[in-house]
Amino acid sequence: MGTLREERSARERIFLAAFDEDAAARMKFHLFTLYHLLDGAATLTMYVARDGVSDIRQRLFQHFSLARAAASGDRALSVALSWLHAAACHLALRSGEQLEIPGVAAGRH
Repeated sequence: MGTLREERSARERIFLAAFDEDAAARMKFHLFTLYHLLDGAATLTMYVARDGVSDIRQRLFQHFSLARAAASGDRALSVALSWLHAAACHLALRSGEQLEIPGVAAGRH
C-alpha cells in the first residue's frame, strides 16, 4: 500500500496524459473516488488486524463521504459506496465475529 501511495502521483500523471483536458478532469474525480475507497479498505483492514483504531467509524465516514462526493454524478456508484460504507462499519463493529455473506456458504471457497 505504501508503494502504491508513493507512486500514485507519477503514475496518475502518465495515465491522465492520454486523455484530453475534459476527460482528464472527469477521470481525476473517478481516481479520487477509487483512492478513498482504497483508503477506506486499508483503514478497515488495519482496524481488523490490529483492533486498535478508536475512531474507526469517523475514519470510514471520512473516506466514504469523500468518495461519494466525487462520485455524485454516478448514482449507481454512489449507492454502491453507501452500501460498502455500511458494510465496513458493520464489519468494524463486529470484527471479532465471523462475517456472513449472503449466498456464500461458510467454509466453502
